[in-house]
Amino acid sequence: MFQVVLMPWLADYFKEQSAREVIPVRSRAEAQIERVVSMIRAKIAYDWTLEEMTALASMSRSTFLIRFKRAVASPPLEYLTTLRMQKAKDMLASAAYELGEIAEAVGYGSESAFCRVFKRTTGQPPIAWQRAYREAWNEDCGDPVT
Repeated sequence: MFQVVLMPWLADYFKEQSAREVIPVRSRAEAQIERVVSMIRAKIAYDWTLEEMTALASMSRSTFLIRFKRAVASPPLEYLTTLRMQKAKDMLASAAYELGEIAEAVGYGSESAFCRVFKRTTGQPPIAWQRAYREAWNEDCGDPVT
């Protein structure tokens, strides 16, 4: 009796399961990391912590760090700093913003904190970087649009 009733049901169940799209663990992990990266990009000025990132990814700290670095090629907080400094460079290049506005837009509470990180990552203070950018632009293209 068991085989007569249960076996056809099991066969149908496994057919249904194989017909469904099965997401491998790796793809699920990549989606979780992608969600974190998207949130970081959307809220670049937010004061992110590693704990918030791991919670958003629904992963343990160690698993998150390994998978994030594998997916993005740098640790999460380093990645965040890189994004912030790129946005700061874009804003400095436009010459439409004051340092305080840039610092706030990229998540720093003060100009001095922003300037320290900018110098540490680029090798020069923001104003020196902006001056060098403008000089290079002038040499290549004439006066930059402000």
